[in-house]
Amino acid sequence: MTQKHTPGPWRITRGLSEGYIAQDIGGYVPIRTPFREDAFKDGPSRSDHTEEEVAANAARIVACVNACEDINPEAVPEIVKALDRVEARLTHVARAFYEGGTSATLRAAFHDWQDDINPARAALAKARGEA
Repeated sequence: MTQKHTPGPWRITRGLSEGYIAQDIGGYVPIRTPFREDAFKDGPSRSDHTEEEVAANAARIVACVNACEDINPEAVPEIVKALDRVEARLTHVARAFYEGGTSATLRAAFHDWQDDINPARAALAKARGEA
């Protein structure tokens, strides 16, 4: 997968330039903001966000970027949809097991399980850049 963004990991800077999002000690990650002058000044921005909120937003951005480093963002909706189907299937199987547990109810619960697992496998492959 070809990256168009600044490669990670990203971090929140400390020291003299505390609070900026950076890739390394010497550089900053360029981020577009509607009030760019507010992104590089001390204190809350003109939009009346508290320092605590600004710091939490920066931390969230960094955490999300680092967690998704090798994931194709276009695959995320497919992953969510596939996981919903797998979760529903596993819930159905668990209910069949605990409510009856006969081989017939379990076979019925597992019937056509590939219809749920194959989209999940395809979404994961796309997310990893393998598809």
